[in-house]
Amino acid sequence: MGKLQSEFGTSANTALDNPATLKMINEKAGSFTVPDDFKGNPTEFTRRCKDGLQRLMGDEYMLAIQNEKGFDLKTALGKLPASETPTSLHYRAGVIENRVIVAGEKIDSENRLRSATMDQQHFLETSTAALREESARSGTVAADGQITDFAKQSYKAGLKPADIANYAALTAGVEIPAATVAATTALPKPKDESKVTAPTPTPAATPIAAAP
Repeated sequence: MGKLQSEFGTSANTALDNPATLKMINEKAGSFTVPDDFKGNPTEFTRRCKDGLQRLMGDEYMLAIQNEKGFDLKTALGKLPASETPTSLHYRAGVIENRVIVAGEKIDSENRLRSATMDQQHFLETSTAALREESARSGTVAADGQITDFAKQSYKAGLKPADIANYAALTAGVEIPAATVAATTALPKPKDESKVTAPTPTPAATPIAAAP
C-alpha cells in the first residue's frame, strides 16, 4: 500500500467475540429460505450463502472503518431478509465494491468503498489468508505468530490490531483463541507511526479470492 495515513479512514473497532462471531455468521447463513432449485441439496445452498455473507460482512466492516464508526455485526446481519440467495449476497457486495453500477442510483459515498479503503482491505485479506493457513497447519492461531507481525503493521494503515482478528473471523471463519486476541489487541501503537506510510502486505500468503 502506498497511500498516506491521511487518506485512510481510522478504525473505531474493538475486538469482536470470536466464537460468537462465527456462530452468528453460521446461523445467518443457515436461516435463508432454500429455493426450489436447491431443495435437493440445501447444504450446498447454505455453503454458498455463507461465502456470499462472509464477503458482504467483510465489505460492511470496511465501510465502518471508512466512515470511522464501530462495526455492529448484529445490526449488519439484521438488515438481510430471509429471501437472500448466494447471488443476491454477492450482488450486494459488488455494489459496495463498485463492481456493480445501479441504473439511476444516486451514489452515496458512505456506502461505497474508496480506493484507499480497498487498500486497507487488501492488507486485511492478506493477513486473513496467513492466519487461515496457520490455523489449518497448526490447529490454532498463536499469540506469538503471524498475527503479531500484522498487528504491528496495522496502525500504519489506519487500522487497529483488533481489525486483524475481526476480519479473519468475519470473512474466513478463522478460530482465534481469546488469549491470542487479548494479546494482539494489547499491542501498543508505535511511537513513530505519524511519520510512516501504510505497509506493503507481506507476500507470505495469498489474499482471499472473492467468490464468483
